Amino acid sequence: MGKSLRRRKESLRKNSDDDAPPDDSNPPSRSRERKGRSNRTHFSAAAPGSRIISTPDTPAGLYHKGTISVDSKCGVITAAASPGANISDRVLLPSILAAAAKNLKDNDIALQKVVTDKGFVKGSVLKWVEEHGITGYLPAQKYVNVRGNFGIEYFLYQSEGDFFPLPAGKKLPFRRINNAREARVYRAQAGDCRDCPLRSQCTASKQGRMVTVSIYDDYYRRVAQLGNVP
Repeated sequence: MGKSLRRRKESLRKNSDDDAPPDDSNPPSRSRERKGRSNRTHFSAAAPGSRIISTPDTPAGLYHKGTISVDSKCGVITAAASPGANISDRVLLPSILAAAAKNLKDNDIALQKVVTDKGFVKGSVLKWVEEHGITGYLPAQKYVNVRGNFGIEYFLYQSEGDFFPLPAGKKLPFRRINNAREARVYRAQAGDCRDCPLRSQCTASKQGRMVTVSIYDDYYRRVAQLGNVP
């Protein structure tokens, strides 16, 4: 009986993992694993699609997330989804918009605009919305990182040469793509910063001043230009 139950649990867990969308699950943290609470160790036979989460407002447990798309003018629900609770809103948005678009199209209605809060926004979502001909009134996150006393107005991008001019006149050239952060990395030569009279106002890094720009920068800028919902 014990072995049979364990095999049944392993089968349910494997099937639920196989059914989960790729890249949607957050890997369990080591602290959760030490406490014995992770999606590798806990699951529900009654709701195999649920996932374990723990937030300041939610006790650790297995949950589903409920998300709906609503026509704000008529108050009609146009799509709904209930994935595992650990699937982020940013991952979920394209699929629920696609479902809403299909449901509306079946009734000869086109999905033209979408409004969300910032929890649903990331660069790839902005790209998806634009490519599908939808106007997105989405609160754009900061898309250029210019930590230090000099604001973005001191870093005016030069497309010819792909660099940012530094306040003291040196160049901040493109170095690499940071895939994890979906960003282009621009960094000055360490020697340029070491001898710079403005260094104390600009950076404390021994490697030189760095600026990161989202690879979806153009999409962020276009969304920001839309302003508030009309």
